Amino acid sequence: MTRSNENKKGNVKVKIALFILLLLIIAVASGCLFAPVFDITDIITKDGVNVTSNEIFNAANIQKGTNIFRINDSKIIKQIKSLPYVRTAKIGRSLPSTIILKYEEREPYAIVKYLESFAIVDKYSYVLEMKKENPSGDLPIIYGLDSGECVVGKKLEGTTNLKYENCIYLLETANNMNFEYKFTEINYEDALNVKLYIKEKDVDVIYGEVNIDNIEEKLSHLSSILKELGDKKGKIDISNEDYLAKSVFTERK
Repeated sequence: MTRSNENKKGNVKVKIALFILLLLIIAVASGCLFAPVFDITDIITKDGVNVTSNEIFNAANIQKGTNIFRINDSKIIKQIKSLPYVRTAKIGRSLPSTIILKYEEREPYAIVKYLESFAIVDKYSYVLEMKKENPSGDLPIIYGLDSGECVVGKKLEGTTNLKYENCIYLLETANNMNFEYKFTEINYEDALNVKLYIKEKDVDVIYGEVNIDNIEEKLSHLSSILKELGDKKGKIDISNEDYLAKSVFTERK
């Protein structure tokens, strides 16, 4: 037998083996897709801080009895992420018949006064919910951003978003530098004359324009002033361009 014939027979054997393997794969796949043992009997998730397990179940809309391999993962994830408080979602399978729904929540960061309502917004400008009354809690309230739309489940847009991002940058800078006091209100009605309020000190701050290049320096200067004032209440004006030399404090009587 020539080497050529041997090669041909070898190729035929390989093709037959591959064909048999393919048939086995198809058989196994068909068995998985139609075998009753893989029908979903349990769907597991957990309550979050602002999202309930029932909300996740309803959004996912997975029917028990459906084959565990035949559900549309991308569609279900999209449906879960349509919940305003859900940032990410994943689907896990515990064979033979359990679906596990995992998700990561968006965290409320600030409250934006919008028309006659209050929008709870996360750090990334996503509107999480709207409330008719000012929610109690520790979130700072931002005024003067109602020039654009504010829609639950969507990001703030345009000038509203730019102002909000400046507020976040200011608040995050204060947090990162361990600023001793908490800004409870930010008034952004005038972009060149932003005002802050520190409730624990009962001090109003005329901050001026929010410039990301000098926020840390300006907050450090404000911190020094507040320490010098002690328990005095009133208004601090650091809006002057030469704020290091021309800051003004007016005591409240």
